[in-house]
Amino acid sequence: MSESTMEFLLWLGISDKMAGFELLGETLEQSMEYVREGRKINQTDIFIRLSKLHGQSYGSVDRAIRRAVDFMAYRTDESAQQNLREVMGNVYYGSVSVKSFLYAAAGWLLLREDME
Repeated sequence: MSESTMEFLLWLGISDKMAGFELLGETLEQSMEYVREGRKINQTDIFIRLSKLHGQSYGSVDRAIRRAVDFMAYRTDESAQQNLREVMGNVYYGSVSVKSFLYAAAGWLLLREDME
């Protein structure tokens, strides 16, 4: 995972000690590649690749990533919640699916990348 992705996840209030932190970062970076290529994000393919790469079951990868997204959506402080609203847009209603987060975050990061 790149330094900028790590900083982004920390900015959203996800602890780097959380089991799903690294997995979510890798998933986000792969999602950014899909979006760059104009392809839809294939969560299943990404999770299968990560499960093989890390020697974990598909289910454990899926649970760790969902736990990290749930933590970010429900258990972070107010400034992290404000950052999440900025990333998700003003349509954020307090519930965030992994896929909607990946699309919003990939788009947000790629936009910032293009501005640099």
